Amino acid sequence: LFYRNVIYIFFSGRRFGRSEVSPDDARLATRSLPQWQKDFLLNEPDLDGVYAEYLEMMVQFGYATLFVSLFPLSPLICFLNNIVEIRLDAINFTASYRRSIPLRVSGIEIWHYCLDIILKLAIMSNAATLAFTSESIPRFMYLYFSKYKRKSYVQFTLIPFNTTLWTGYHDYFPNTSQVCYYKDTYQSTIEWREITIVRLSVFIVFVLFFFIAQLVCKFFLSKPPEHITDRINKAKFLARQAMFANDGEEESKSRNKATGSLEEIELRETMGNTQPPKTNFVHTVLNTTSLETSVV
Repeated sequence: LFYRNVIYIFFSGRRFGRSEVSPDDARLATRSLPQWQKDFLLNEPDLDGVYAEYLEMMVQFGYATLFVSLFPLSPLICFLNNIVEIRLDAINFTASYRRSIPLRVSGIEIWHYCLDIILKLAIMSNAATLAFTSESIPRFMYLYFSKYKRKSYVQFTLIPFNTTLWTGYHDYFPNTSQVCYYKDTYQSTIEWREITIVRLSVFIVFVLFFFIAQLVCKFFLSKPPEHITDRINKAKFLARQAMFANDGEEESKSRNKATGSLEEIELRETMGNTQPPKTNFVHTVLNTTSLETSVV
């Protein structure tokens, strides 16, 4: 993946490695075909749309947030990878696949809840890592509490153990020391209890602080800015006005057609009523001839 991404960045317009299009389709695409045929020969987009892209972003976001305290360079690596992915996806969607059918959606929908869950898990995991695995809290307590400075920091972090409790140990190792030190919680000492209480307190405070910060950011960032809201309302108003104008034009055309047909019917009826009454042609001719005979 890294090799192909580098090739896509530094050799724009060229394709190395395995082609996205089959050889037969590529051979046909080189001919002088209409644009719609060239587009039809491209790869058919997946039915899931951009599901894989969103899933990849979720994985990267989880990797960058869940383990950022253990590997601080993970956000930088994800950032560089996304720069490469933007270029790669642009080439795939514009040159390797057919144009997908757009669908109107209200937002990222379910992915928003996935991000929220990952963010909460990241807060708790980083808080647990910093509170229970790091040496910052014991070192802080050793430096700022004078009662722990009676011994060195190494002795403060180690637990003593009396080797005489091991039966037969000094029989095999008679010259060894009677006390050994190890870094563990063999005995529930006062220092260990105090450090554990401080670790739990730091974990709870850390989690509550960032949960409250998340709620505050969500409250202030959930509402879009005023100028964006005005533009959205303006676009909706223009779209509504254009829709009503089209409906009015169609209604006026239908009314004009109906009015014209009614006028034609009325005109025909009036013209039919004003026509002279029909007379018998033979009867008229006979009357005319009889009148001429009487005159003669």
